[in-house]
Formats: sequence, C-alpha cells, structure tokens
Amino acid sequence: MQWISTWLIQCPFSVIRLYKDDQWYLDVQNRKHNHINTTTPSAYSVHQHFSITTRQKIADLSCARTQLQEILLILRIEDPKLPI
Repeated sequence: MQWISTWLIQCPFSVIRLYKDDQWYLDVQNRKHNHINTTTPSAYSVHQHFSITTRQKIADLSCARTQLQEILLILRIEDPKLPI
C-alpha cells in the first residue's frame, strides 16, 4: 500500500494505491485540489521517480518516434508494477 498526495504544494488531494492479486486499486481520500490541471505528465512527482533504466528506455523509444500509447504499453508489459 502506498499513500499518494501532493504535499509539496500543500494540495489536499490524496489517494491510497494498493497492488494486490496482480491488480492496482485506488482509494481516493480527498478529491479537492488547490491548483489547475497540468498537461505535462513530467510535472507529476510519480514521473520523476523512474529508474535510470526506465528513463533510458523511454528516451530511446521517444527518439525512435514511438507513440506514447505504445511506450506506455511496452513499459506496462515489462513491469506491471510500474506506477504509470
């Protein structure tokens, strides 16, 4: 189980994430936000915690002009527990 929130900007939004029986479960604890939505995934802290290997894989696939949906599918197949 992992508690996820945006405490760095004092945003009250939070969820609990649980991986059980090969499936992810989310429980939203607080739906309120104190900021606007972003269109840049890298703005979210979860995207800043990829391993060096995963970052390199994303960079290589991006340079090869692989579509985002394909990159996500490849990453999910290689590591179903990856938080994406």
